Amino acid sequence: MATDLLFLDSFDHYSTAQFLRKWTVGVGSIVPGRTGNGLQIFGGGPEKTLGIISGATTERDTLYAGMAYNTQAFANWIWQFSNQVNGITTQVNHIGDGRVRFHYAYTGGAADGDLISPPLFNTNEWYYVEMKSQVVFSAPNLTFTNEFRVNENPVLNETFSLNCGSTTFGSHAKFAQISPGGPGGGFHAIIDDLYVTDSEYLGDIKIAVLYPNAAGASTTWTPNVSMAANYNMVKEHPPDDDTTVNTASTTGLIDYYNLDDIVGFTGTIKGAQALWLTKKSDTGTGAIKGLWSAGSGHQTPEFFPSNLSYLYLIDPQRSSLDTGIDWTVGEINSLQLGIQRTQ
Repeated sequence: MATDLLFLDSFDHYSTAQFLRKWTVGVGSIVPGRTGNGLQIFGGGPEKTLGIISGATTERDTLYAGMAYNTQAFANWIWQFSNQVNGITTQVNHIGDGRVRFHYAYTGGAADGDLISPPLFNTNEWYYVEMKSQVVFSAPNLTFTNEFRVNENPVLNETFSLNCGSTTFGSHAKFAQISPGGPGGGFHAIIDDLYVTDSEYLGDIKIAVLYPNAAGASTTWTPNVSMAANYNMVKEHPPDDDTTVNTASTTGLIDYYNLDDIVGFTGTIKGAQALWLTKKSDTGTGAIKGLWSAGSGHQTPEFFPSNLSYLYLIDPQRSSLDTGIDWTVGEINSLQLGIQRTQ
């Protein structure tokens, strides 16, 4: 089965005030991370509801997630996968001394797992933590199969069932949301280089951000700064919102942008994620599509921006849109990203 890459975040391309443009709910502060910036979190941590990827449902019976992780204390969860519809939740939780265990729940019941890991963590050190969980409901049991990895080493594996009695889950006995956790109680964790997939560990990855650096194949949107190049309106980091923008007053208009090159990298590219930060200038109908210059002619589903708030259209792609296998440096370096007004 092909892997769907569901979400990436390096925390390098936006500010603390812009956090909820990319995450569903929660708080966090952009601070120095493992590579570039990271996210400092306290307590339960932010949540991200997974979007529609490649036409598939937002809910998945299996999730994999990884991130670089540095904590000041051993409390709360490290990773949580959940579904708010039926309260289905699984977590890998600190037990207070550098060891962890799994926790399982649904609306109506909860239990800690049977197994406890060996000592894994010191405070204020960087680790790469990955979790996999598969959930299956076969009445009356909700069964989780979990694995937790630290620095790509499997350190805790468990299959655990909750007897749910007469509970009916309908079609929602799956995961729809991820949440990294911080310790709370006045202590924080910092996370960085975060990924989510539905069928594959990506391992200890580094996420780099590439910004527009030149005009692409089409420049029919209008920059709001006189005599300025279109790409200069959208290369800022963090985004400066209304200060520099490109606008499209009619449908059909397209802008493309060349991106920075990957330089000095050897290894496997585990995915690419395109981001378009957009809003409408007034009420009424307005929509866009994100465009990739790959030979497949890939376009995102239609996206309807808000009149008041800048929001991200996010399109992660695990594999090359031309070949269906891992991206190459040459493919990424020749890529252009575009935007088209469709309504």
